[in-house]
Amino acid sequence: LLRNEHRLTLQANAAEEQATLHFDLQLRLDEQLRLSSQHRLTRAAQATGWEGTLAMSELPEAPWLLDWLGEWLPYEPPAFAELPQQMRIGAGWSMQLDERNPSNWRALRGELRLSADLPAPWPIVGLGQLQGRLDLTATGNDGLWIPTEMAADLQLQPAAPLVADLPEPLRPTALHLRVTPGATSESSGELPLQLQLAAQGNSPATLAARLALDTAAPYSLRFTETRLKLESPALQLSDMALKGLNADLRLSGEASQQAARVRLEAGSRFTLAGLTRDTDLAASKLQLDLAGLAVEADLADRQLQRLQASGPMAIKLAQLR
Repeated sequence: LLRNEHRLTLQANAAEEQATLHFDLQLRLDEQLRLSSQHRLTRAAQATGWEGTLAMSELPEAPWLLDWLGEWLPYEPPAFAELPQQMRIGAGWSMQLDERNPSNWRALRGELRLSADLPAPWPIVGLGQLQGRLDLTATGNDGLWIPTEMAADLQLQPAAPLVADLPEPLRPTALHLRVTPGATSESSGELPLQLQLAAQGNSPATLAARLALDTAAPYSLRFTETRLKLESPALQLSDMALKGLNADLRLSGEASQQAARVRLEAGSRFTLAGLTRDTDLAASKLQLDLAGLAVEADLADRQLQRLQASGPMAIKLAQLR
């Protein structure tokens, strides 16, 4: 494919050996190899095995390539003053496809390994501008993917549609996610992780947690030493206006595909400088002490079936009208 003085070359080689199909792919931009991928498809009685790799090292052709792709997209891609060139992406997988419907991605089973290094912000369609490092190994079973190894240090400037469902004052302008391996667990099927998440914007927030993920069925997640902090000078929720919101929650609990339980530990507190609802309610200097409160939820088919809160809760306020 030619565009002005630029050239895109796609080369695919396929060969069949007995029950295995070998498929190799190379993408060259202006005669420079930029992407390579190898695939092996092996047919069996009930499923098709799919093994593959993908590698990409740099993309100095990004400016003219994005401009070219913009002619084929159903929307106008965002304009960037300068696009980065350096990056590294590598992936490998070994999966089983549903023989009756190979295109059903939710039925995939197997293992995926992904490593990415983006030293400068890269535009990702539908996500935003992403920068940082990610190393991930995950296993999948019927559409459910569980990480078995993970380390990440990622910064994201989210695209507007990604945070459109949040109230405008709570929409972050930047997110920083850091995940590091935790202390070695005595259980071979448990993945310990330390998580830190920071959101910048009109309502800054931080989340720190110690996680333990069971990587074998029945899957579950336990979290301890978890602290969520949120500040917002002004927040409008439906017909209610909140001023001077400050939340400091200390959490622990567990979650599975069927249920979740969250406990609020000592020091959990929610304060407001003022609260008004239309013309019929006003409160000032409101404080909720939530230590000891427990929230339980039951799930079925990933839908909420029951939600219950129980335990002590103290409310203090200076004035109520």
